[in-house]
Amino acid sequence: MDKSPDSNQESWKNIIDEIEKALREIDLSEKAFQWAQNDQEEVDLAIARKKAAVEYFNFLTKK
Repeated sequence: MDKSPDSNQESWKNIIDEIEKALREIDLSEKAFQWAQNDQEEVDLAIARKKAAVEYFNFLTKK
């Protein structure tokens, strides 16, 4: 059975909301990197956080 236009629109809204959250996470990870520049472990964690956020964003934008 096909989705109704309303449920299809809701699905797109959910994807857009997730994309916006991913963009916020990318921004936060960049700030975390800037704050952590004197501690190598924190820098590594900030890089990993940004990498994960970018990968999630890429996944969402391919949907």
